Amino acid sequence: MGYWDATDNFLAGSGGRGPRCPACGEEMFPEDDHGRFICFCGGRGKTHDVVSGETREIPRIPQVELPEGVTDLPDEEKRSIHPLNRLHLPPTAEERDFFAQALRELRGEFGDES
Repeated sequence: MGYWDATDNFLAGSGGRGPRCPACGEEMFPEDDHGRFICFCGGRGKTHDVVSGETREIPRIPQVELPEGVTDLPDEEKRSIHPLNRLHLPPTAEERDFFAQALRELRGEFGDES
């Protein structure tokens, strides 16, 4: 079983189903391409490596307290915040200026004065 396709190989050989969780008996989910599967059974999370046969406990990730006022913004204020991925919208004037300047600098940097 290859390192980069171990998960695909396991799923192909098992009819598309992951291994059973040793704690709860439910199907585990692929964690990565390297043959590791994971289960989130009631906080008793385990990860199982089908290549090495190793089963490990998953460390619990501590929950982070959000600063005051982060989650209680009113809806109209949330709508006013631009999303990070706006590729489906035309660029703003600031974005157009920024990219035009960046292109001018690139042309000058590489000697292309067109």
